[in-house]
Amino acid sequence: MVLPALNNARLGDRWVGICVCHPTPIPMTGTILRRGAKTVIAQGKPKARFGDITSSSCGHKGVIVTASGFTRAEKKNDARITDLVTGCNIGVIVSGASKVKTA
Repeated sequence: MVLPALNNARLGDRWVGICVCHPTPIPMTGTILRRGAKTVIAQGKPKARFGDITSSSCGHKGVIVTASGFTRAEKKNDARITDLVTGCNIGVIVSGASKVKTA
């Protein structure tokens, strides 16, 4: 079943912000890297969720720390465009999909 939805973050989608694991924080971009909902697909990619791992272009890792309070994928809250990434990386998710397919 395909459901219309807005702002779905997925594995491989981008975030922008800074990496604070350098002597001076530097502007950074990165991607949503690991985990994701294997049975909930948003335009060809697994949905990202609260707690999923991110990576920056310098190689440091982060984690998605905000997500929807209303929708879930495989028992975790869905990540969306504008949700936050933190850890070595501090930023916001800026890309995603508009449609979701459930298995």
